[in-house]
Amino acid sequence: MKWHRRRKRHKKTWKSHRKKLIKPLKISFFAKAKHKETTNEIIFGLCDDLPPAKNPAYLDFLDKTKWIAIVENNHNNSVVFTAIDNCKEFEFLKKGGNMGETGKRCDCVLTVDTKIIFVELKQREFSGWIAKADEQLRSTIDYFKKHSDAKRYLTKQAYIANSMRPITRTNQLTRIDAFLNDTGYVLRIQNRIEIT
Repeated sequence: MKWHRRRKRHKKTWKSHRKKLIKPLKISFFAKAKHKETTNEIIFGLCDDLPPAKNPAYLDFLDKTKWIAIVENNHNNSVVFTAIDNCKEFEFLKKGGNMGETGKRCDCVLTVDTKIIFVELKQREFSGWIAKADEQLRSTIDYFKKHSDAKRYLTKQAYIANSMRPITRTNQLTRIDAFLNDTGYVLRIQNRIEIT
C-alpha cells in the first residue's frame, strides 16, 4: 500500500516537472533586430520616409528638416534605437488574421537602461492619424509583451509624433487613460521625446 502511494506521488511530481520543461521558451524581442543603433548625442531626430515607406525608420543628427520626432538626451545616456516597421524580423500576425498577413507595427523603439519608449512617426494632416497610430502602438506592445525581455523595463512609454502637428490641439485624455489601462504604457502625443 505504501509503495503504491509513493509511486503515485512520484508520478505527479514528474508530470508537474515535465510541464515546466515543456513550456515554450520566451525569446528576446531584440535578439534578431538588424536595424539597431546606439547613441549618446544630446539631441537627435527620428526619421521615416514619406508613405508608402519601404525602408525602416532611422536616426539623423544633422538635417533637422527630416526630423519627425526630436529626442532630447540632456544627460548623454546611452540610447539604443531599434527600427521595427518595414523590418522582416518583426513581422507578426494580426489578431484573427490570415496566415502571412502582417499586423500593424509602430516605427521604432528607444531603450535606455530600464526605460522603454515605443514610437510611431507621422507626417500627416488628415483626420484619423492619432487613432491609426494608437492601433499600431498597441499591436506592437502586445507582441512585445510575449517576449522574455518585456519584464525588465520599469518605465514604459509610447509616443505618437507628427511633424505636421508637433502638439495636438484636441483633448486626448480619454485615449491616454484607456491606453494606460489597456497596455500599462504612458501615451504621449507630441513630437518632443525627453530622455531623463
